[in-house]
Amino acid sequence: RAPSSGVTRVVILAPSHRMAFHGAALPDGALGAYRTPLGDVPVDRAACAALAVAEPAFVQMPGADAREHAIEVELPFLQVALGSFQLVPLVCGTLTDAEVTACGAAVARLLDDRTLVLASSDFTHYGPNYGFTPFRDDVPRRLDAWLEAACTPLAALDRPGFERHLQSTGDTICGQTPIRILLAALTAAGRPVTVRVLATATSGDI
Repeated sequence: RAPSSGVTRVVILAPSHRMAFHGAALPDGALGAYRTPLGDVPVDRAACAALAVAEPAFVQMPGADAREHAIEVELPFLQVALGSFQLVPLVCGTLTDAEVTACGAAVARLLDDRTLVLASSDFTHYGPNYGFTPFRDDVPRRLDAWLEAACTPLAALDRPGFERHLQSTGDTICGQTPIRILLAALTAAGRPVTVRVLATATSGDI
């Protein structure tokens, strides 16, 4: 385990791969913790309750997180990097633009020096298995170009620019709603934010 990082709470915004629903799903009220081979990660019930009060788009959707790998895949990395922390797991269904803004504002109220917010997402899902082949020539270079085109507005906290990329390309970024909520939260927080792109890669590189 890592020594204490100072982070005591992690908010994970994840896409819904298993259920179709409207809203952002809070964890089941009976869920006390997520269990991994590295130990239990307790759910921050007070923070979840505060979100439910702050914004109606945060809904109870039993089972939304039962098999949602976009949350679970992050937990062992966080446990090793941070040590102990409480979790606010949010599975995002469909949301209107206004609801994205409102959810971001509610998440912003949780932000402090001991809270980490993470948007879990793959980027372009390319190929016949995904029914998405917008180009068939020079594929590695063009996928890299799409990755840069998506990351550039994110690094500038430019939510409209990110949304324009999605609309103009149809890019299959599964966590686009979590990412949009994160951008809205950072904007609503009203404090200076420095963004760095640490690394980018595609599965084709492997």
